Amino acid sequence: MNEHLNLEKVLSANQRGALKKVVQIFIENKIQFQISGGLAAIIYGAERPLYDIDVEVYKKDIQKVRDIFQKNISKDFYHLQDENFDLWLLTLDINGVPVDISQADECYLGDGKGKKIRADADLSKAQLINFDGVEIPVANKMELISYKKILARDTDIVDIKQIS
Repeated sequence: MNEHLNLEKVLSANQRGALKKVVQIFIENKIQFQISGGLAAIIYGAERPLYDIDVEVYKKDIQKVRDIFQKNISKDFYHLQDENFDLWLLTLDINGVPVDISQADECYLGDGKGKKIRADADLSKAQLINFDGVEIPVANKMELISYKKILARDTDIVDIKQIS
């Protein structure tokens, strides 16, 4: 992790608040989860602004998450299928910050060449990292790099270079 990361440069006050709220609620409700995507890359040292907060949970916990965050749902649980992803997703709005809750199991990534690759996350491999004063389970760094190598979007390539 980049100890010299300037949080204000990459995360707004609203994003930091939303992250703390989501993490606290997941922990209080004993829902296993991990932070993934761009925020995980930032925690490991990527220096870029954050668009949304990506959280992965197991399929068995989706209904519990929906019930807890009912008033924050901006896009209810839906099947996202495009050239990059084939997974189930729930989008929340926490203080104006988009939070994507995706299903960690039964998900696929697209390699940009039409091939789907199974990409289930093993939440037990998440690394507990103190970030902005909060202990957060973050996607395993090597798994995150593998995930970003498959997607290979411009942002993923930059993230890989900055965190490797």
